Amino acid sequence: MSSPARPDWQPQGPATRCVINGRALGWVNCTPTSTAMGIHKTTLRKRKPSGCAIRQLTGDTVGGTTLQQNAAAAAHYGLVMTVHAGSNVATDEQIASWLRQGRGVVAQGNTKALTSHPGVRSTGGPVNHAVWFNDVRGGTYYAPDEVWAADPAADGRTAGWGKADQGPTWWPWEIAKNFFAQLHPWGEDDSRILGPNKVYAGVFKDTEPHVHLKYTGSVRTSPFPKHMIVRSPTAGRRVNVRTGPSTSHSVASTQASGSPWIAYQQNARGQLLGGSRLWYGDHSGTRWIHSSGLIVPRTVGAQLLSADLPFEDDEPIVGAEITTPDESDTSEQLLTLDGDELPDDVRDGDIGQYE
Repeated sequence: MSSPARPDWQPQGPATRCVINGRALGWVNCTPTSTAMGIHKTTLRKRKPSGCAIRQLTGDTVGGTTLQQNAAAAAHYGLVMTVHAGSNVATDEQIASWLRQGRGVVAQGNTKALTSHPGVRSTGGPVNHAVWFNDVRGGTYYAPDEVWAADPAADGRTAGWGKADQGPTWWPWEIAKNFFAQLHPWGEDDSRILGPNKVYAGVFKDTEPHVHLKYTGSVRTSPFPKHMIVRSPTAGRRVNVRTGPSTSHSVASTQASGSPWIAYQQNARGQLLGGSRLWYGDHSGTRWIHSSGLIVPRTVGAQLLSADLPFEDDEPIVGAEITTPDESDTSEQLLTLDGDELPDDVRDGDIGQYE
């Protein structure tokens, strides 16, 4: 599987990096800067606006901006950034799924989740913030090990509280989930946090799918690409990934049950195994798995779902138990509200207050 395109990382600060109508807005410009990176990625690096250019398109020069404002700015580049907030708030599993599909995400959270982790820390204190998340690696389909995070505040600066990370960085998925959960939807002065398995996010489309067909009989998958999950026919055994659609081709690697597999091509004329000649290959046709070692996540429309039994044959993901952020800190109140009661917009915080 190939990695999706990644944008050049952009810093949001210092404050003077974005001055509009005499207002220095750099430290309250995380969502526009993250959106700018999203545009760079989604246009396959053909368009590279600055965070300040996106901020100008919002028309807002007072404090932080919202996902909705930045989605409107992205439309100037002919791109749709679908906002998930309020009654349409996303889940951790959806974020992981979208990233598996090659769709980048601007996600809002709070940097309280980062301050005790020097490898990802970018602020002196807790502040509502937005980060560009591009792709994931390892783990299982809905629970990756790590996520590629382009934090616009991770500029390597040194301050009284220590040294900021220099982005982009691979964040552990558990830290990313805690970042999402620590968001203060009604602003930083309100003690309530969003809580586990809810994410305010702007999601871009996947503009990249392509395939290099290899071997006689290979055709594009439908849907294209086809998002699948490895499942060994024998419990506890790994599945072979071969260099071609037969056992005469060498084993390139093995995959554990629960691992994601993105198929760009299929070949129904491969070697007969277990009554089927169907094999699924990657975008270059250099990695293949027989159909007996793969299953397809259940979908509604075009959206992959996470449920107790998320597959067409009702097989659970192996080792994909969902964990939640530590809730032992009683200084903040977890929200128990339905999505309909959550605010539609959350503004960036001011990172400059900790400089």
